[in-house]
Amino acid sequence: MALRGAALGVGALNVGCQPALTAYKQSRANDVGDGPLEVPRKPVPQPPFDAVLLRMKLDELLQAYEHKGVQVAQVLVGPVSGPTFQEQTAWFGTALPEELAALYGWRGGQAQYDANSPHFNFREQRFADLRSARASHEMQMQMWADMSTHPQMGPHAKEAAALEATFFPFAQFDASSWVLPCQAGEFRPGLHRPVIDNFQSCSVIFYSLTTMVATCVDWVRHEHYNPVTQTLPQRIEREIWEQHNPGVFDWVRAA
Repeated sequence: MALRGAALGVGALNVGCQPALTAYKQSRANDVGDGPLEVPRKPVPQPPFDAVLLRMKLDELLQAYEHKGVQVAQVLVGPVSGPTFQEQTAWFGTALPEELAALYGWRGGQAQYDANSPHFNFREQRFADLRSARASHEMQMQMWADMSTHPQMGPHAKEAAALEATFFPFAQFDASSWVLPCQAGEFRPGLHRPVIDNFQSCSVIFYSLTTMVATCVDWVRHEHYNPVTQTLPQRIEREIWEQHNPGVFDWVRAA
């Protein structure tokens, strides 16, 4: 697993504005057929979302970590559900989808995160608590707002802001985040609610929150998984990734 090392902060994000916008413009051009794509394959149709199944997979991931000696149960905050979840996410401006309600109804994320604490990660991304998710979203929106006044980049920044306003960052690593689109089918035709890697450009990396967690379970359970570095050999990682998300890398834009 290749980890990203950029430091999180306003300065780091602002330094990356120009390449981020360039990559964003290229990905949007590709979406309408003006740029290169890898050979396309249709994604495997996903069954209707099942909250019970997602929570079962999350339990399996927690148990897989604990079995490998990573004591993650102690760093997860309690479930956030019902009126409390609605109250703590009201800042987003629209009701969040049932996938996120089920995720945070299982556990409320990991608030404590430092070098000495166990990490409940989805790959390298920390399961963000709701306070961290809000801070990440607001920082991203402020970045696009700052860029919107630029004479050349402004129109594209406004387009990017309108899209990313619908992304909820449920997992974070440094300046990158994994997000769930809150408007179904809006990001990619044919994909209902995929997990998106939002780092300089936006790429589909899992077909759903459930396939993401199922992938993570098999990663952590694998005999070659290193619980200290939380990594797998790249070939094995990719094989498991595609077992749960067949053809997903065809949704990533070619360089």
